[in-house]
Amino acid sequence: MKNKKHLKVIRAISISLMLPFILCACTPQSTSTGQSSASPTQTASSVDGITQTELPSIDFSVSAMSGDASGISAGTIIELSDSGIDITGSGAQASDSTVTISSQGSYLISGTLSDGQIIIDTADSEEITLYLNGVDVYCSYSSPLLIYTASKKVVLYTVKDSINMFTDSTNYTAEDAENPDGCIYSKEDLELDGEGALYVTGNYLDGIVSKDDLEISGGDIYVSAADDGIRGKDSIEMTAGYVYITAQRDGMKSTNEEDTDKGYILISGGTIDIEAVLDGLQAYTDLTITNGTIHMSTGGGSQNSSEQQSSSGNTWGNWDGAFGGRPGDMQNNSSSTTEDTPSAKGLKCDGNICITGGTLQIDSSDDSVHANTNIEILGGTLSLSSGDDGIHADESLTIADGTIQIDKSYEGLEALSVSIDGGTIRTTSSDDGINAAGGSDGSSINGRPRQNQIGGNGS
Repeated sequence: MKNKKHLKVIRAISISLMLPFILCACTPQSTSTGQSSASPTQTASSVDGITQTELPSIDFSVSAMSGDASGISAGTIIELSDSGIDITGSGAQASDSTVTISSQGSYLISGTLSDGQIIIDTADSEEITLYLNGVDVYCSYSSPLLIYTASKKVVLYTVKDSINMFTDSTNYTAEDAENPDGCIYSKEDLELDGEGALYVTGNYLDGIVSKDDLEISGGDIYVSAADDGIRGKDSIEMTAGYVYITAQRDGMKSTNEEDTDKGYILISGGTIDIEAVLDGLQAYTDLTITNGTIHMSTGGGSQNSSEQQSSSGNTWGNWDGAFGGRPGDMQNNSSSTTEDTPSAKGLKCDGNICITGGTLQIDSSDDSVHANTNIEILGGTLSLSSGDDGIHADESLTIADGTIQIDKSYEGLEALSVSIDGGTIRTTSSDDGINAAGGSDGSSINGRPRQNQIGGNGS
């Protein structure tokens, strides 16, 4: 029977390259944190030719600052002030400490509101662009930037060299049928762009929320959130810019389960730094990375492994809202859905993950790369350190190109079937380098199957 099991594994794996395995017990490693200003300065070192970059530490106590708006042509100019809001042009109205934009067009906004809101509520058919030039808005009762309706998407563009800030409180008291749950909250498509900096502090729940599609195409975006950092329910697409997130739940997520064309994340450029208590990037249908640079730490990193979590009471597995739970969230691990089941994975998708390029560095308490169906790695550079599996697919894992270095894991590569047709792979695991009949975590013992494995110390 043992020989038959080995034959099954060999049939499940196609190997067309020399694959060096480093199979040994791992020593937990800690990740130190460097200091950063508005433009993060990161410390880098090289391991076997792969650059290891420390996550920066961002100071959110910066002050708003205007930049160079000389090249901006806006139809309406809005100057915020506690002593009175000045509006030059049409399409916007002020009432006390609230600005309501009701028409399409472009708006150049600057100034401070110590307790107020910017609201967009229009049925016009054209796009709305807000040029942010030294904006500082705090709201004690709701979202400081609230987008109710807009027929076309809303663009938030940070002016060159400007610093802009939105901050909410720990409780929303305003009666609102929409129940906004993010510091920047949009019911419509939202795009983040520009040449300046945007600081978002979500003390209530999320940092930035779009109930539709969310695009990131420029600017430096810094998010601190008591719950999720950035949510684009229908999709998140990032082509350029810099995003920094520190979140007490998930870093970036897309959660649409009803539409098969939605619920995806696509990263094709830019740089992302994430430190999250739970998952780093989480999608429902597809998670695709074609380019860009991603650094992340989840669940306290690989030193805080899944096994340690289980033996110590599952700090993140039984996530109980101690970090700022969303009202009505599941408080245990009983549900199998993406939204309800807490985990601390790096990349996580209920559907498929495809990586064709880019540079990824992940230090995760749970699996570093995890898909409930299939994973394809067709390029890119991955440096992974996991408290559980390095790369795990419930169904198939295909590796055709790229460089993969797994510095720490329980099992390096795990899936129901594994096909390796190219690339360079180095894996350090405390149990198995490759498990080609693992399948779903739920079918294993504590998420770790004990048969049909290659290498390591498992039986």
